[in-house]
Amino acid sequence: MRRNKWTEKELQILRKNYATKTKREMCVFIPNHGAKAIKTMARKVGIKKDSHRKFTPSQVAILKEKYANTSNKELAGQLQCSERKLYNAAHWHGLKKDLSYIAEGQRKRIKKNPEIYSKNWFKKGDAPQNKGTKMAAETKEKISHTFFQKGHIPHNALPVGAGRMDDDGYVWFKPEGARKVVQKHRWVWEQANGKIPKGYNVQFRDGNRQNCALENLYLISRKEQIHNNTIHRYPVEVKTAIRNIAKINKLIKN
Repeated sequence: MRRNKWTEKELQILRKNYATKTKREMCVFIPNHGAKAIKTMARKVGIKKDSHRKFTPSQVAILKEKYANTSNKELAGQLQCSERKLYNAAHWHGLKKDLSYIAEGQRKRIKKNPEIYSKNWFKKGDAPQNKGTKMAAETKEKISHTFFQKGHIPHNALPVGAGRMDDDGYVWFKPEGARKVVQKHRWVWEQANGKIPKGYNVQFRDGNRQNCALENLYLISRKEQIHNNTIHRYPVEVKTAIRNIAKINKLIKN
């Protein structure tokens, strides 16, 4: 039986529609080839069916809104689909669980079954299996050229007083007599007021992280700092407006 050759136009139709269209629809789009031939060609060119192709726009909106902080079992029940299908759809849309949600789940599992996890923990007084063992002379000779030699100065070492700025805009510098660089604004505050209490941060009055003058710095608790940087610092009317705008933007994006 002679097989029909695929034209470039047919391949374009295949690439554009195969992931989201049904078998019957593809046979209508490409009438010169049967369903089996279409499936075989899709596999050859590396095209797969979208696992989320049966999700409605409203289901996708719920998935994007809740996936990060909701268990797969609970969300699958809301969307009336299997957990496998839910996971595949989330992967397709590039969704991931929040790290805080993952950490909280792990904490609950440990609290529920501490005996299962604790047996693998290092306990106080435990020593590593290789403690006190020396490196084999043959191995040491092979890798000795990678060791730091006495008096070696790292390429990124800074002289006393030198500074740099990190990606977040904070200034780091090396004070006299110190071995490591420190954040300048914290160092300036501590020189005048003593050590920063636990649970507190130093902030800038003018918002300029490069202005480390003492009069531009003030101390604030992390609880207050978080409150000042979230939606909860606004009146109820403003919070409602912000949430509505976010919902509209999601609908536009979808």
